[in-house]
Amino acid sequence: MEHLHGYMSCRLLWDPDFDVDGGILEFCRIYYGAAGDELATYILRMQELDAYERSVKGVYPSYPGIHMSYHAGPVLKFSVMQDSDACFTRALETTGKSEPYRRRIEMARMGNDLSILAYAPKDHPLRGPAHRRFFGLADEIGLEAPIHLRETGSQSIEKLRLHFE
Repeated sequence: MEHLHGYMSCRLLWDPDFDVDGGILEFCRIYYGAAGDELATYILRMQELDAYERSVKGVYPSYPGIHMSYHAGPVLKFSVMQDSDACFTRALETTGKSEPYRRRIEMARMGNDLSILAYAPKDHPLRGPAHRRFFGLADEIGLEAPIHLRETGSQSIEKLRLHFE
């Protein structure tokens, strides 16, 4: 979502009163083509507080103040992961074989697939397809950077693959 971040940052610098939701839809229609509305729905859903569990796990210092750590952030609700998976499936059906839009959707889906792998029950039917998509695309693009998950810490893609098998 770095492309969206850059686009929105520029638009808001030019016009602080810019309509953020409208800008997300505008960007998605340009960047994801015919699947833009589906991806905008996904992105806007990720911004809603009720998309996440209310409990935050982690260790916090004993002094007052605001403490932020991505290691201890709230977890996306599993029902939202399932809805997001369906949203990506619809987006890919809408796009068909149209490149580069299809690849952009596949790349955006990697985060949701990783969430499914990390939080879905071992026997859940979404795990197998998420595993194939995530690691298949990781291999295809040559992903080598370590991936950090709360449960596993930072791991190489190969160690993560073994962890999720």
